[in-house]
Amino acid sequence: MKKLRVIIHIGTEKTGSTSIQHFLMQNRAYWYDTGFLVSEAAGRPSSIRLLAYCLEDRKSHRFFKRKRCYADPKGRAVFRRELREQLIQELSQAPNPLEALLFSCEHFHSRISTVAEIERLRDLLVSVCEELGYEPIFEIIVYLRPQFELVESRYHTHLMSGGTLTFKKFRSNCHLGNDYYNYEVLLRRWRKVFGVTAVHPRQFGKPLLFGGDVRTDFVTYLQLPTAGLADFSESLNQSLSSMGLRALRQVNWVIPRKLADHRPNPTWGKIYTLIKRIFGEGRPQLLKSDDRVRIEREFMASNHAAGIEFASSDDD
Repeated sequence: MKKLRVIIHIGTEKTGSTSIQHFLMQNRAYWYDTGFLVSEAAGRPSSIRLLAYCLEDRKSHRFFKRKRCYADPKGRAVFRRELREQLIQELSQAPNPLEALLFSCEHFHSRISTVAEIERLRDLLVSVCEELGYEPIFEIIVYLRPQFELVESRYHTHLMSGGTLTFKKFRSNCHLGNDYYNYEVLLRRWRKVFGVTAVHPRQFGKPLLFGGDVRTDFVTYLQLPTAGLADFSESLNQSLSSMGLRALRQVNWVIPRKLADHRPNPTWGKIYTLIKRIFGEGRPQLLKSDDRVRIEREFMASNHAAGIEFASSDDD
């Protein structure tokens, strides 16, 4: 069997995943011609359909809410068979020789919570590759940032979804017992299924990335072809400033993010655009220094056990 690199980018959330995904799709045709296939069958721009394939039947997801024919266990079984056939078709039509197959979905970080779900992912991709005569060589890439940065950035997502929690209340969920923030638990699951050497943690932060950009870092670290790539578009999904987040929270109290029929509320969208224009974007500074240090200390031993050493905020 011919060896095939199968690269799965699993996030984490709030580490430039949207920018990576749009960059991959922007340059998909170029990589396709050089033997590197960015999967569209798995979902576009993120591999949301591949994520949905892995989820336990008891879990809900917006994908199944949109595709109601797949909502019950029988429907999900049909969906899984269809996705497998679509992946096989996509792979069979790819250039020969094929060097690598790429997937990207940051929600593998937040939605996948069991080893069995990761095993379902592995088993699917192994069966697809082997049917076409490939031996998959898995590479799991995951970007990680200090937990105190993650909770600040994630608060932006909460408000963008129409949330109204104060940051103090939202921050209370950032603790070692919450798997979303526990990188030791996250990496242990993926290493258990794919092996320690297949999982590649990368620290997220401008000074730590090749070229100071997560897209440059992604293609450089994975040694993907770069000559002839389209220019980078601007970074996507940027957070509001601290003042902008406070203003948006007040708006959410009186104007719903979505209408009664679940469509986006255009009034909310216009006000959000105005807030962004007035207060600007940037990394929010919501934590006091002592709370930041408290979070660092709580996760320090766990991060160390996972093989991650973040620079102390005291060094800033």
